[in-house]
Amino acid sequence: NLWYWSERIEEHKSAVQQEVKELQQAFQLRQWEKVHYFSRGLSGKGVTTRYIWTALAVADYYQQDYERAALAARQALQLGGAAGCLSPVDLYFILGNALRFISRATEAQEAFVHAWQLFQQGEASVDEGISYKLLAAIALENFRLGNTAEALNGYYAAYQAVGELEQRCEMYSSWLFTFHHGKTDAVKLLQNHIGYRALFAGIRPYTRHCHAGKKLRIGYVSGDFREHVMYSFLFWLLAGYKKKKFRVYCYNMAAPQAADAYTALLRPMVDGWRELAGQPYEAAARIIYEDQIDILFDLSGHSAGSGLPIFAWRPAPVQVSGLGYMDTTGLDTVDYFLADKYTIPEGMDAERFFTEKIIRLPSQFCYFGTELPASQAAPCQHNGSILFGVFNHYRKITDEMLAAWCDILRQVPGSRLLLKSQIFVNLCVQDKAYARMSAMGF
Repeated sequence: NLWYWSERIEEHKSAVQQEVKELQQAFQLRQWEKVHYFSRGLSGKGVTTRYIWTALAVADYYQQDYERAALAARQALQLGGAAGCLSPVDLYFILGNALRFISRATEAQEAFVHAWQLFQQGEASVDEGISYKLLAAIALENFRLGNTAEALNGYYAAYQAVGELEQRCEMYSSWLFTFHHGKTDAVKLLQNHIGYRALFAGIRPYTRHCHAGKKLRIGYVSGDFREHVMYSFLFWLLAGYKKKKFRVYCYNMAAPQAADAYTALLRPMVDGWRELAGQPYEAAARIIYEDQIDILFDLSGHSAGSGLPIFAWRPAPVQVSGLGYMDTTGLDTVDYFLADKYTIPEGMDAERFFTEKIIRLPSQFCYFGTELPASQAAPCQHNGSILFGVFNHYRKITDEMLAAWCDILRQVPGSRLLLKSQIFVNLCVQDKAYARMSAMGF
């Protein structure tokens, strides 16, 4: 019997060793289904190591099962021993990203901060760019949570920590965008926008442009040709133009996996569609230049997924910005900014805060909305009270706004205020919002 069981134990050890080797091979080859298979098999044999949980966390993350990825990453961090593939810095980074995707912003921020602290203490990482990535991740969570000052510091630190032009542009634009979520000096903000030009020092913009023919060629650059609020404002630009007079091209900055039914609806409306995601800015500018575009529109400004850096090469003789960003681009290669008498009123000296010439349309926006059934009556006629609603990002709500709204509620007896924002899926954010509003007299 002793000999029999000794043989069985050796067979078990050999089988485990073989499965571990196959797990390692599957992990190296990024064969995530096999990683799952061998991880579960080893777990069924009573083998649970940090390496197994780490491999499972990575596999779940890349298969977009973020709940399981977060669970596996936490299990790996709780176990001792070597991970064999990722350091604690990398594990906390995966944990933070997984939590971000399931809208647990506070926990995500804690994971990123923990990873940064370990990295600062000398803990290694398999990712050479982890410093920049962690700073950017912490800044983004601070931004989402409404910690504007911390987000500004974080984005600027990330901008300084990275050398690649694409990433430097992204961080600088995020820094500029964040200024609009708190108090800032208009002159200083203009100077910061003009500072964006320094990123393109030494490049050679196109100076000779060819007109392609009788039809004027119009180009639109955006990352929002998809289900996005901007879709409602750009739809008629693509659906309503006169095809006898214009040729329209769209330059899509969004990754292919972001395409959806809205993208599919827009694509056949135009004469040319170019996918520019992942292209170096100079190469993207070359593509637009070779399309012989006459007027090129930037529809994103310094917002996320923008193609604004392409405009520094001036691939078109006339370049315009508007709709997707509320402020100047800062680039001297952008000639005009679209507005109307409401967004930039005349006679208020607002033009001096723009590097572009302001073009005021009868209305800046041409809205294409969702059809809804007509309202039968105001809800207050049935429930006896007025309900005010604010469905904007909570991070945009300042104390001054809350004070004004609180005063309105006092003047309307029995009225209530409903705030709706994705960030409120975090219960701790809800608690902080209740405490903040209670302290202001709500």
